[in-house]
Amino acid sequence: MRGDTPHKPHNAECRQRVIEWLKAQDDHNIQSRLASAQERLEVNDGEEDLPGRKRARVVMEDNWVINGNKAIRQHRTPRRELYIPVGAMRQKDGKKVNFTDVRKTQFINHATGEINELEDNWRQVGPLLMDYEWTGWTELTIVEDSPPA
Repeated sequence: MRGDTPHKPHNAECRQRVIEWLKAQDDHNIQSRLASAQERLEVNDGEEDLPGRKRARVVMEDNWVINGNKAIRQHRTPRRELYIPVGAMRQKDGKKVNFTDVRKTQFINHATGEINELEDNWRQVGPLLMDYEWTGWTELTIVEDSPPA
């Protein structure tokens, strides 16, 4: 479990290395998120944080990314609770998708920019309330249907 150490980009060089790593990924959703983040940076480039000036908050909808037997919930809308997947996902035929107990969450604290990672049992812990807003993603493992006996 890696929930004990917060991570924060050290400097522009570190951010650039992360961006280059993300660009090399084959996943279309990663590329889409990277492009969106770069657009937001360009829109806000040159703006100063002046006293009394409010910045617009860009809020995007949460979505699912399926990669093999992994279901990743991308949390684009700021939230405080860890995600629980109760009744959250259905197959094309309408059948409910079931998940194992393991929940892996990576979250970015909106106030500080710190990145944290937590692995737990979502059935035991439930919707743990954080004391700050965050975005990030939750990875769950899909339970494969048992073949008929």
